[in-house]
Amino acid sequence: MRRTGRVSVVMIAAALVVAAGCDRPNGNAPVAGPDAVTRGAASETPLGGDAVEPQAAGTFALTVPGRGVLTLAAPAGVTASPAESSVPGGASARLEGTGPEPYVITLTVVGVPGMMPGFGTGAWLAEELDRWKNALPAPGLAADAVPVEFQLDTVQGVYLNLEDPSPQPGQYPYCLQGFFNVDGCIVALQTLHHAPRASAANRFLAVLKDADWQPETAAPAEPVS
Repeated sequence: MRRTGRVSVVMIAAALVVAAGCDRPNGNAPVAGPDAVTRGAASETPLGGDAVEPQAAGTFALTVPGRGVLTLAAPAGVTASPAESSVPGGASARLEGTGPEPYVITLTVVGVPGMMPGFGTGAWLAEELDRWKNALPAPGLAADAVPVEFQLDTVQGVYLNLEDPSPQPGQYPYCLQGFFNVDGCIVALQTLHHAPRASAANRFLAVLKDADWQPETAAPAEPVS
């Protein structure tokens, strides 16, 4: 199905935390499926409980049905679990960390280049972030936010740092939102956290370091008799 950038950003804005005050996500939210995310230690099994091929310690794999597998870095002390994705054909992971302060990363695979003209290019990523910003229910939080370009090996993208100067109890004061081309896979990444933004962005974006996208190989066609 052909999707426009505006449709995808509306879905992501609805699925991720965009309310004033950077509300804390619901830990009991429904998940996308038992096999969507696997954690990287060789002694662990997928979150669905089935056996998997061992991965390098410190990584986790996000399976996108019909598209491929995205393997990403897992910071020390972080737990990965499936998250609900409202992007058709997409997949999401929720990463929770505790040090030095609690934080939550939600990563959603939006698609892959070639889905539509210009999809996944630098200009598309910047436009998608701008549409996300304009769709916020409390746009005043992002009024002065300046997009930051990001590039690291096979990753390029753009992100915003948002801050609520007066967060309510149970809310995160800082939010990082970005769109990235990760080794040929287009993802939206959001982090809710307590650390001052100047020192936080690179630490949270390190989850994209050494990313590896393995597209699903189409089955060979049956010979014509």
